[in-house]
Amino acid sequence: MAKKQYKVPVSGVVAQYARTSLGLSLSDACKQLDIEAEELEAIEAGSEQPEIVLLKSMAKVYKRSLTFMLLAEVPYEKPLPRDHRTAGSVKLEHFHSKTILTVRKARTLAISQIDLLRNLNLPVPAFKYRSTLQDDPRALGQKLRQQLELYHLREEGITDAQALEHTIDAVSALGVLVYQLSLTQDGLRGFSVLDEEVPIIVLKRGGEMPTARLFTLFHELGHVMLGESGMCDLHAADGEAIEQWCNSFAAEVLLPREELRQHEVVVQHLAANVGKEWARVELANIAKEYHVGLEVVLRALHSEKLTTPEFYEEHHLKWKEKAFGRAKKGQPRDTIKGKVQERGRSFVRLIFNAFDRERIGAIQASQLLDVPMDRFSHARQLVA
Repeated sequence: MAKKQYKVPVSGVVAQYARTSLGLSLSDACKQLDIEAEELEAIEAGSEQPEIVLLKSMAKVYKRSLTFMLLAEVPYEKPLPRDHRTAGSVKLEHFHSKTILTVRKARTLAISQIDLLRNLNLPVPAFKYRSTLQDDPRALGQKLRQQLELYHLREEGITDAQALEHTIDAVSALGVLVYQLSLTQDGLRGFSVLDEEVPIIVLKRGGEMPTARLFTLFHELGHVMLGESGMCDLHAADGEAIEQWCNSFAAEVLLPREELRQHEVVVQHLAANVGKEWARVELANIAKEYHVGLEVVLRALHSEKLTTPEFYEEHHLKWKEKAFGRAKKGQPRDTIKGKVQERGRSFVRLIFNAFDRERIGAIQASQLLDVPMDRFSHARQLVA
């Protein structure tokens, strides 16, 4: 005898919101749920109730809990950050469901980190830096570079990965929560969230070179300083004034124009009187020293009128791809190192601090780290 399937009373409005808030079309949802569109439309209209098996499938597909699916009305949820992406000066819209889930994950991590700080009676950081589009991004970039003492990154032997790690720690100390999460869709390099208690910056982790993430870090910090959150692809040519401001700010933090003019490569090039065209190796030598990409160096040369607009237009897109190139394939995913990288060293240290002081148990620590308990020692070593 077949087991009877009971129908569960749900709010059609909540069912519809659970789908649309993840950016799923009706047809996409039906395909994943393996049901006809008429059935889902009836559920969302409130004229039909789903069987328990279907409700569980809806919760799984929509990335919501069963408790959420059984709510009587739609709860308040904070909106997505503003979309700053453009193509041909036309605004892009509609984020992929994976992007929406990454925003949710960033918010969840931030709430957990702030809760831990309070649990340990530690102060919740306050970001105090404010700017406007009328402020000179280059002057602010120079000032912040000095404050963060980023000049030490030019010391011999520091890798791009180490430069990124140290700089994230420095930016975090300003009162920002920095995470590195997966952003595989929508052409995003990163985003910032300003409607939580502490500003959040998310960098694209998978496939991005450390130099690309360093630039994104300061681009998004520019958004935070302007009080304008955003989902960014960093394409200044098509972007709004705010994107261009943030790019100028980030470039100056990482590669000050005065230092560029005094750099040995630039001095030698100008002394040789060989014109305003540059060899790739020249840009690469500067880029390596400052932990930036080739396009950042080329843009700086262009802004200082050390190269021609024609040379810049011919090479900047090609070298931008190099600057923001993908990391080597074949790297392991979801390793302990990856989990630590996602959360950031300051958050991981905070979790172990709470665990050692018995403010949280091993199970909660494991959940916050997303690391098995038998791998705690490995995670500790990575943040020592």
